[in-house]
Amino acid sequence: MRKAAQGRSTNLFSLAVLFTVILLGMDFAVTFLLSDQQQKIVYSDVISPVFDLLASAVLFIAAKQSATHSRRLALAWGMIALSTFAYALGDIAWGILEVGLQEQPFPSSADAFYLAYYPILLLGVFLLPDKPASRGEKIINVLDVGIVMAAAILVFWNFLLGPIVSASPGSDSLELAILLGYPVGDLVLLWALLRIIYKRPDQQDEVPAFLLAASIIVTIISDCIYTYQSLLGTYVSGGILDIGWR
Repeated sequence: MRKAAQGRSTNLFSLAVLFTVILLGMDFAVTFLLSDQQQKIVYSDVISPVFDLLASAVLFIAAKQSATHSRRLALAWGMIALSTFAYALGDIAWGILEVGLQEQPFPSSADAFYLAYYPILLLGVFLLPDKPASRGEKIINVLDVGIVMAAAILVFWNFLLGPIVSASPGSDSLELAILLGYPVGDLVLLWALLRIIYKRPDQQDEVPAFLLAASIIVTIISDCIYTYQSLLGTYVSGGILDIGWR
């Protein structure tokens, strides 16, 4: 039984990697082949919610199937699916504003959906079942996570949060809160990532845990680059960076 589970896990991982590589290859090809910037923006605004909705649908299906094993596991994947769906709604709102209405999509209603993604995902990750651990192991894990988070907060303050505050002395308070919300959200994602790492998932859960962790890492990197480019005024919608959010 264990060998069969390992085989299914390996096959699932291989298929997931292959599917991801194909999608990324197509995405990069289209992004590079399109020479007109407006076409790139339209493509990005259309394809992003499609990818997000597909991902959320798969996650909702996984949540439903998990219900036969554990209600908590089903709820966890359901929350993760909901976070992806919230992000999809943000992409839809962004696309409608940017392409349909020709309006500046930031700040806008899209930010409400984007920012909702972070706490919902964190809640889903915390609901994932833990492997049994001794009291000493739990204390060590908490200390390790605390050290990493403290270091990350310092780095984020020096390179992202602090510069945002310094560069926005006369900005509207709501706009400033939204600007700060994304780096703070990335810290939330880092917390979720550390939670996944220290959960030590069972062998049959290693593949979904790995894929979830990988997606979180890509999102954190993309968000940080976006925030930094926004500070410099160099971010261009529809560029390669947008692939990181798909």
